[in-house]
Amino acid sequence: MKIGILSPYCSQNYGTVLQAFAFAKVLQNKGVECAYLPWGLFKISSWGRFSFLLRHPLFLYYQKRNKKHNRNDLSYDFLKEPDFQEIIKKNTKFVEDNIPVDSQKYYLDNLSTVLKDYDKLVVGSDQTWCPDSLYQYSPYYLPRIKNKGKKFAYACSMGTLHVKNQFQMFLKKKLKSFDLISCREESNAEMLSTLLGRDVPSVLDPTLLLNGNDWHHYTTCVKMPEKYILCYVLGEKDSIGQYAKEMGTRKGLPVYFIMTRPSTCKNENVIKSVGVREFLWLIENCQYLVTDSFHGTIFALNFHRNVMSFDKHEGNSYDNGRIADVLAKFGLSNHYMNSSEYVEPANIDYSKVDSILNNMRKISMEYINRIIDY
Repeated sequence: MKIGILSPYCSQNYGTVLQAFAFAKVLQNKGVECAYLPWGLFKISSWGRFSFLLRHPLFLYYQKRNKKHNRNDLSYDFLKEPDFQEIIKKNTKFVEDNIPVDSQKYYLDNLSTVLKDYDKLVVGSDQTWCPDSLYQYSPYYLPRIKNKGKKFAYACSMGTLHVKNQFQMFLKKKLKSFDLISCREESNAEMLSTLLGRDVPSVLDPTLLLNGNDWHHYTTCVKMPEKYILCYVLGEKDSIGQYAKEMGTRKGLPVYFIMTRPSTCKNENVIKSVGVREFLWLIENCQYLVTDSFHGTIFALNFHRNVMSFDKHEGNSYDNGRIADVLAKFGLSNHYMNSSEYVEPANIDYSKVDSILNNMRKISMEYINRIIDY
């Protein structure tokens, strides 16, 4: 059997790369041949773009609306700078060495040709069903593939818990032809179950299907003090770094910041050019992790680290709530922060966390077996 996977898999974002690696690794451990499918909207040529626009005349309108909608989002222009290019270089090398990727590129309007080479297609999981203004043109809904027994979804995430009615109606239309569907966030799984009138289970993010010992084999050592607090911040809330520094003062430990954007460099002890391997090691060996990252949070749990997690943005923004959702599953809501007031982190009873996690792994693995055996 050969399974084609559609999900982001190569990025400067550590979670994106590692969730892709983990899902492929689990399938390979089960004896399944698999590969991620590179894709694009159209072939990069004048004719490719022109023919695409002929078939999709509203694309430019939605593209313009998407840019307008996202104009207040965090900019990623800094990724062109040398230090960030080094991160991308390291992550790309990890992908090349460890993640199976098809050598052929597919396009939105000819995606169905993939069935010549693959028995099944699985979508998931990293924000594959993201409700931006261009969701109509996403391959993650497997358009034009109508064959029974071919369309599956594992731990698909929308990147938000605030799913508007218009997008829900789009999901209802596009997902009804999937054979099996699962979702990463509990509340979104419940929403889809009601919307589609079928069971949509909540399953683990792929990174949690492997345990800390599994991940240890993919770490690269970083020269660090024996004990340190690690701060990994994807947004630009100063209060998160201030909390980490307050913790450092109270506990007499140095605070180190993973460089994620230029604003990180205003702090002392900034660790630059961190690839996925160093990222894993830094979390595995820290005393405390302070973060606004979903994957940072769950890697802390996998490595049995103490973690305090924050919202990335102020208020009821697009991607707030996902961390609270996952921490609640493990009875760790007191490790979720939405204010800058210092709260002493409670010790985590990892015997209880592991008991819950092992049960959830069993459920998630059973779901993957259902896909393979379907």
